[in-house]
Amino acid sequence: MIDSTCLQKGRTFTNQKGGLLIELCNLIYFKNGQEDSFEQIKALGFDRIKFISDKKTDTQCLVVNNKHSIVIIWRGSESKRDWQTNFTFNQTMTKKGAVHKGFYSALGSVFGKVQTYVKSIPNYRAKDLFCTGHSLGGALSANCGLFFDDVVPFNSVWMYGCPRWASPKAKETFDKQMKGRSFRVVYNNDLVCRIPFRFMMKKFKGFKYRHVGKLIYITSKDKIMKKSSGFFRLMDRIWGNIKNPIEMFKQKKNNGYKSKTGWFDAVDDHHPAYTYNAFAKACKEPKRLEIWKEYQK
Repeated sequence: MIDSTCLQKGRTFTNQKGGLLIELCNLIYFKNGQEDSFEQIKALGFDRIKFISDKKTDTQCLVVNNKHSIVIIWRGSESKRDWQTNFTFNQTMTKKGAVHKGFYSALGSVFGKVQTYVKSIPNYRAKDLFCTGHSLGGALSANCGLFFDDVVPFNSVWMYGCPRWASPKAKETFDKQMKGRSFRVVYNNDLVCRIPFRFMMKKFKGFKYRHVGKLIYITSKDKIMKKSSGFFRLMDRIWGNIKNPIEMFKQKKNNGYKSKTGWFDAVDDHHPAYTYNAFAKACKEPKRLEIWKEYQK
């Protein structure tokens, strides 16, 4: 079952954890206001919720907890300011290696508030601490894992649709520090996972960016794979690009195209609701194809 109880099952990857954490990532985008999203979060088994933000950088996160777990959820790109953060490709040097300057600055604008709040939670060291986010939120989640794990160790860090953000040195530090406690979930052709593009890194010499964590690949048929070869992913991505316009054409003939955004497969596949549906299918939970549309009302 996809609810907060699944977080009590150690540090390993499970489909239930993946489903719960991507649903929380969906909820932080909720347009009806905090109260509506808070009700949904409480229904998943969390009784304390704290919204933390910085207006200048337009960075937001939720910290939710219950008697067993604490989850830090970072919001992804939603505003012009967020995209300015995404495209600040310069690197900034830290004691753990060079990282993406935009993401590091966004994290720094709220990092102190998050740290203070987590430490204020009664018996916080006895609870399992998780960090997650989608898109820009995935990069903030990874950065938070890199710099906050020294203060309060994480159970695990989960990144969905995450762009590249770490220099080779920062990647080495992160992977060594997390020791298998981080998971990077990629849905088929998700374009954001390829940013910054390799040709951009060649143009700006010295700006080398890498992904971090263990890759969890979701196929064009919603199969969740903990191991996959580069050749398999290439073939599956080609099929995804072929399948998407076929589905689009069929559904346009049948009362309109509802199941995807109507753009290229690489854009569609960044949509977090489809990542959730893959986990829901694996957990034999009801699919929620309209989840994003409902949250955006």
